[in-house]
Amino acid sequence: MVALVVTLVGAASACTLPQSEICADYVRCQQAVDDDVDTSPWEEGGSCWNLPSVARECDAQCSAALDALRTLPDAPDTCDLP
Repeated sequence: MVALVVTLVGAASACTLPQSEICADYVRCQQAVDDDVDTSPWEEGGSCWNLPSVARECDAQCSAALDALRTLPDAPDTCDLP
């Protein structure tokens, strides 16, 4: 029983999705604005990329957050790059 659980956990962690481009852009921008903000869920290998439904929600979060960061009067140029 224990071996089966370990096998399933290992298989689940091996099925991560790639980080989306919008979230890579968000992480890059957010880190340029304030690198103390924890962006680990949206980074490559983060919790956003374990399930397709979660990934879609994370994409929406990244898009909204990036739009908000881009409106900052002193937003770094990094935030405008695709």
